[in-house]
Amino acid sequence: SHGAGSPYADWSLGKTIGVGEGSFGVVRVATHRTSATRCACKLLSRSFVASHGDAHLALERELSIMRHLAQAHGHGAAPLISLLEAREYGD
Repeated sequence: SHGAGSPYADWSLGKTIGVGEGSFGVVRVATHRTSATRCACKLLSRSFVASHGDAHLALERELSIMRHLAQAHGHGAAPLISLLEAREYGD
């Protein structure tokens, strides 16, 4: 459903996970079109994050933690959660 120019062209987005929208956005099931890897995809409103300083700080903190976990992956057991991609696109 997403064309070649779409930021989601590599992924097929499925149903919403959990109770629906959160305060920053929504989490949906995503399947990579080539590898069939399934994951959770957090979709956020850029305008909301930009206009709410606390949301921006929370997002930066979450990305920092996820990147740290990804770097630590080689030093023991695989993490329960990992960051596959972080992308930023227009609203």
